[in-house]
Amino acid sequence: MKDDFRVYVLVRTDMASMTTGRIAAQCHHASDALRYQILTKKCYTSGKYEAWASSTEQGFGTVIILKCDEQQMYDQYNLLACRLPSVVVHDPEYLIKDGDYVHKIPVDTCAAFLVSMNGQEQYFSHFELL
Repeated sequence: MKDDFRVYVLVRTDMASMTTGRIAAQCHHASDALRYQILTKKCYTSGKYEAWASSTEQGFGTVIILKCDEQQMYDQYNLLACRLPSVVVHDPEYLIKDGDYVHKIPVDTCAAFLVSMNGQEQYFSHFELL
């Protein structure tokens, strides 16, 4: 049986400053970071990524964006990091406006996972679609 893959992105929705545009940007960062990790780390086979990427004529497969809070993101990453290609996106200068002042704070915004649809998708069934 051929493995079918999806990229699942857990994006934090527990921050009021996470606007639609920021969510889009952070999800893109997550997808790029996951791709980079898969293609450069020897601990994963790039065949999984290539199977995902070749599942459409556009050169990328299905990406599913799910809502989470900070703790859920870390719990899921800690559970799956040793089982699946996965990455947490760290923004070292996440901008938060406070009146006339803009703060730059380091924050983890989302996590991405390359998931086989032959049983591993169960790890994400309790999350809500964004």
